[in-house]
Formats: sequence, C-alpha cells, structure tokens
Amino acid sequence: MSDSSEKAMTDLALFEAQADFAIDLLRESVLTSNSSLILSPISIALALSLAYAGAVGDTRKQFDAKFAKGKSNAELDSFFYDTLKTIGDTKNVTLETVNRAYAEKTLSILDSYKKIVTQHYGGDFEQVDFKTKSKEAVDQINRFVSQKTRDKINNLLSDDVVKSDTRLILINAIYFKGDWSKKFDKSKTVDQAFFVSENSEKQVKMMKMKNAKVNYTENDEVQVLELPYVDKSVSFVAFLPKEKFGLNKFVKSLNGKKLLQLKSELAQQEVNIELPRFKIESEFNLKDKLIKLNLGDGFSTSANFSGITKDEQLYISEVVHKGFVEVDENGSEAAAATGVIMLTESLPPQPSIWRGDHPFVWSIWIKNQLLFFGVFAEPN
Repeated sequence: MSDSSEKAMTDLALFEAQADFAIDLLRESVLTSNSSLILSPISIALALSLAYAGAVGDTRKQFDAKFAKGKSNAELDSFFYDTLKTIGDTKNVTLETVNRAYAEKTLSILDSYKKIVTQHYGGDFEQVDFKTKSKEAVDQINRFVSQKTRDKINNLLSDDVVKSDTRLILINAIYFKGDWSKKFDKSKTVDQAFFVSENSEKQVKMMKMKNAKVNYTENDEVQVLELPYVDKSVSFVAFLPKEKFGLNKFVKSLNGKKLLQLKSELAQQEVNIELPRFKIESEFNLKDKLIKLNLGDGFSTSANFSGITKDEQLYISEVVHKGFVEVDENGSEAAAATGVIMLTESLPPQPSIWRGDHPFVWSIWIKNQLLFFGVFAEPN
C-alpha cells in the first residue's frame, strides 16, 4: 500500500472517530432537551487534544480510545495539524480557529509539551496569575475569546470556574462566516408553520428556493441536503427525518460511519428547498457528558498529565463550551469556544422537496471534518 493510500485510510478512520464523538455529544444533549442547540465538535476536540497531548498512561489511553481509534499519537497530531491547515487554506469565506494555553506564571511547562502545542496545534502560551488575580485572568481570557469570535462568544468563563488552584486553561475558539454559493431570494421568504411536536407548532421565517441544483440524497429514514458556501470546500448539510417527530429516533440511530456514508451518497439533482431562517446560541458544561463518554480518568485526582509539567499533579475540573449560529438568506455565521480548566490535584423525474418544517439535524463541514453540529428543534 502506498504512503498516500495508507494516510487516506488513517484519515478516514480519524474522521469517523471525530464524527462518532460529535454524535455522542449531540445524543447526550438532544435526549435531555427538546431545544435547538449548537456544538462545535472540532473546537471541543482541539481543546481536549491540547490537554491530552500531555497525558500519560491510562489517562491517555481513555482519550485515544475515543479519538484515535487505534492510531498513534503522531498520527492523531498530524491529523489535527492537517485539519488546521485545511481551515487556514479556505478562500472567499472567513474561517479561523485559534488555540491558546494560559498557564499559572509559577508553573513550569515542559519544553516537549510546548513543542507539541506550538508545532502541531499552532498554539501559543501566555502566563497569568491564577493564584492571586484569578478575576483579572478570567477577564483577559474572555476578552481574547470575544475578539477571536467577533463578539459572538462572550463570557466563556465565569468567575467561579477559575480558582486559586487553577494551573492551566486551554482555549480553542473558532469563527466562520460565509455566503451561500447561491443565495436565497429574501422576497420568497414567508411565514410558515414549523411543527415542534404533535401538539405544538410555531411560525418560522421559511426561506425558499425552487429547482435548485444541489447535492441531495434520501432513504426510507432521512432526507439529506447539502448547500455549498462560496468556498465549496465548506458546506451546510441538514438531515431531515422523514418521520415528522422522529428526531430522537434518528439521532439514536446515528454513528460516525453512517453520517459519513450519508454524506458520501450526496449527488447533484434538482430540489425544491424550504429551509427555516434560524439563530441558535448554546452553552454547556461538558464535564458530566465527557465522563459518561468514558473520559473520566482525566477528571479525577488520579489523572496523569505528567507530560505537561512535573511541578504539580494536574487534572481537568471543567470543560466549558459556548456556540452561536445564524442562518439566513445570505449565508451563515457561526462561532464557538471551548475552555478546558485544569487544576492541581437514482434521480426522480420531478424535483425532490426538502421541507424543513419539523425538527432536523444541521451541520457545517469542511470536507469530511465537522466544524459545527446541532439541532433546529423550535423557532425562537
């Protein structure tokens, strides 16, 4: 097998692992709430990867089981490096992501860890005073996140999440803004019923486009629609269950392989599109969800992050995440940020109709990497 073929297979396995992780998080969130939501799987994965790049022993093994699927640390680091490069290579849309580590000024960070963060994740380090000036440190980090997300993600960290025993906070922020390759005509947008549940409906601004030549596929379970942005490597993909109130059932059935398979089956055809205009903001403390996903060792006082520092025994106390997305006739704007806080201790003859008048899963991709992922369950 050639080196390029072997790398393609490795990347496919890692894309599937990332998609599995995204679906696990979405499932945990959807099944406990009927609300619309947004997550950025890539932001969460990058922030966690910054932490687990310095994990050792069982702590690292748990992370690898979830993210690496048997691939080596070097292959996983290379995968994220390539992802960051792909994000940086986009044109005609704004897509930016940044990684930063805020370390307590008295903490000695190993050079080997700094090298991984800077070379593979494009991250940088900043020293702050968590011990005596935690409030000022929180304000500094929140300003950084707000700036990098164009003021879409504000107050990522609350004052009470950072304490005098905080030693390291790892931040990822991501921002996207892009116009559709073909915009919706605002004059065609109408008020229309959106069926929230069997006994509830709300009015939504429904954007419409007839006989649009777009990528589309369907099966007995779901209709899948892809809308490209001006940079066609980035696209919006929506998964509309055919069963009107079957969102939970569909999400339960998903896994990474199925999601990528559905995406690979997309083919151009004419579609009559009805897509709600929507805006969603979400915030999560992901600690409990990540522990449920078998990443509990890193959150315990027995965690081994000795690859970061030999000074003190670190463990993860919280993982906070905020997301924003707005979809309208012109395109989409989305942003998210994640903070990992570490303490010591065949075509039909007529156009298909994709009518988003009931809850559906939406996503924004760059090639096979999920950037943003969520549910539109109810109009604002």
